[in-house]
Parts: sequence; structure tokens; C-alpha cells
Amino acid sequence: MKGLRCAAGIILTAVAIVGCSSGPKVGSVAPGFNALDAEGRSVALSDYEGKPLVLYFWAVWCPPCVTSGPEIQRLHEEYRDNDVVVIGVHYDDNGDPRSYMNDHDYTFELIPNGNSVADVYGVTKIPQIIVIGRDGTILHRQIGFAEGDGDRIAAVLEDELAPR
Repeated sequence: MKGLRCAAGIILTAVAIVGCSSGPKVGSVAPGFNALDAEGRSVALSDYEGKPLVLYFWAVWCPPCVTSGPEIQRLHEEYRDNDVVVIGVHYDDNGDPRSYMNDHDYTFELIPNGNSVADVYGVTKIPQIIVIGRDGTILHRQIGFAEGDGDRIAAVLEDELAPR
């Protein structure tokens, strides 16, 4: 019985690490959202129509976000001249994401209270990155962040930006 509990614990841990997503899947149309940005302006998915969009769900208290944040900033810097928009969607009402971004020299857009956006996309674990294509289709979705993931996201963006 002890061995069975251990095996069940390992399986549950693996599911927690990989994460389960109840939101829209790769290949589906990205659902619309409305939220306020860091300056209090209303932003909606439709504002970015025709542009590739990277939604980066994170929080100031999230240890893996310490690793993913600089890579998201790198992607922002590398692709902003190609009309790629990166939005950090803070997944919590607690903490001060504006100060955190200033302290880390992050310059991508920010939705500081992004719980409603997270709900629309079924986000329950962070960091989570969703790449939306120019046509509004979800091209990439991942939970967590590991070495090399920035390059994998860049490859998705390069493919989206390639002439057709």
C-alpha cells in the first residue's frame, strides 16, 4: 500500500509540474479579452489584430518567473520592430508588478491585474506563455519555463513572421 501511495504521489506531482490547462488549445481561435493596462487604459485582444502577440502570465512572487522574465524581455526587444507585441499579464492582485518591472528594466506592456484575462485563457499555473498569430489563432502554449524555451518561442515567432 505504501508503494501505491508513493506511485500515486509521483503521478500527481508530474501532473502538477506539467499542469493541466482548461483553456483554448493550440490551433484554436484566441478568445477576446478586455483589461486595463498599467496606465489605466482599456486594452482588448482586438487592439492587436494583425500582429503576433505573446501573452506572458506571471507574478512577482513566482520563482520560475525570475528565470522566464529576462527571456520574455529579450523576445520583446528582439521582435518589437516586427510588430510583435509582448504583454505581461500579472496573475495576482497582490504585489507591485509595475515596480518589479521597473527594477528589472522590463519594458514590455503590462496588465497589472490580469485575473480576468487568465480566466478567459484557463490559466491556473504560472509562468505560462501563449503566442497568438496575426490571424488570431493560438500558435503556442506552454506552462512553466526551462532553459531553451526562449529560443523555442522565438522559433514560433520567426515562423509566424516568415513570408508566405
